[in-house]
Amino acid sequence: TAFFAAAFLGTRCLSRARLSQERLLCRSQTGTEGLVDVPPVFVVNLDRSPGRWASCQEEFAREEVKVERFPATDGKAMSAEEITAVATGPAQWFCTKGMLGCFLSHRR
Repeated sequence: TAFFAAAFLGTRCLSRARLSQERLLCRSQTGTEGLVDVPPVFVVNLDRSPGRWASCQEEFAREEVKVERFPATDGKAMSAEEITAVATGPAQWFCTKGMLGCFLSHRR
């Protein structure tokens, strides 16, 4: 948990104390202490991968991180017409359907 929050702030926590689901008390490598706001954590997950989502939930629960699922765009299920509507010519040539779905998921 502290790692996610610290990475967001550009520092790594050596120790942490949970104050709430949204706040951590963090000690950095330089010895300074401070409160860290934990940013929201989203997991982009394909509807056809419920096992992967379950695995993510277990891992985040172990670290006491509240996480939300964001449904991914399944590029492999997109028709040629859908890809033509959302991708440039070079992207259609260079990218796989999975790459396009990943991009579209993160763009939303």
